Amino acid sequence: MSASEEAPVNPAFLVLAVLFAIAGFQEARRFQRQYGETPWRWDPWVWAVVMFLSWVIGVILLAIAERQGRNRAARQPAYSGGYVPQVPTQPSYAQSAPVYAGQPALVAAAPTAALPAAMWAADPTGRHQYRWWDGATWTPNVATNGVVGQDPV
Repeated sequence: MSASEEAPVNPAFLVLAVLFAIAGFQEARRFQRQYGETPWRWDPWVWAVVMFLSWVIGVILLAIAERQGRNRAARQPAYSGGYVPQVPTQPSYAQSAPVYAGQPALVAAAPTAALPAAMWAADPTGRHQYRWWDGATWTPNVATNGVVGQDPV
């Protein structure tokens, strides 16, 4: 992503950073009046800069987190209805999942950017233990405790 595509910095962050710097300056002056010198003998303006930069560092960390979240969201496929099928990873699922006539047994696949391959997965409606995902949509083929049946989505 180029610099021209970056989201603008919220002005509220800059205002908070300036207020934080003013508070740092005032606190260093209060400390100087009370104890005769500033903390570590740093000039109050140094404390203002340190306090301002602490907000800037926080804003930078938030921007990095935002970018990582945006990148992560862009890598996840969108499914109809907002449901993300859960792929069981325990070997026992592959052995106990029912096989509907002519369809392969459940195999835990590595996540990819494309839609997951056809498989038995947790029923998104919650009415059954498994529902067949054909690679594009949920089918009416369902299974509960090894008993295979039909139930429209």
